[in-house]
Amino acid sequence: GPGSRVRRFAYRMDGFVSVHTTKSGEMVTKPITFTGDTLRVNLHSRGSTRFELQDETGTPIPGFALADCAPQKCDEIETTVEWNGGSLKPLNGKSVRLRAVLEDADWYAFRFGE
Repeated sequence: GPGSRVRRFAYRMDGFVSVHTTKSGEMVTKPITFTGDTLRVNLHSRGSTRFELQDETGTPIPGFALADCAPQKCDEIETTVEWNGGSLKPLNGKSVRLRAVLEDADWYAFRFGE
């Protein structure tokens, strides 16, 4: 009939809600503790996105600052974030904040692991 419609929606796997930026934006988590030696993110970044680990006061942890992070420009369900500081093992059990500086991106999820 005249009021009928057909709609199609496509959702990313594991990606219904995101932190979204059209130009640039930033997000910082509350203090968290974790175990593992890597950070993996579900990210669709059309620009350059970087991550930083901070102590509870907001001071970047040496080796894990924005400048130490390899820029992410990808559309991946699970991509590994890499820093000059290497493995995250020395930070296991310590309280840290995760800061993301996003450029034209959607950040869906993150997890620490082996």
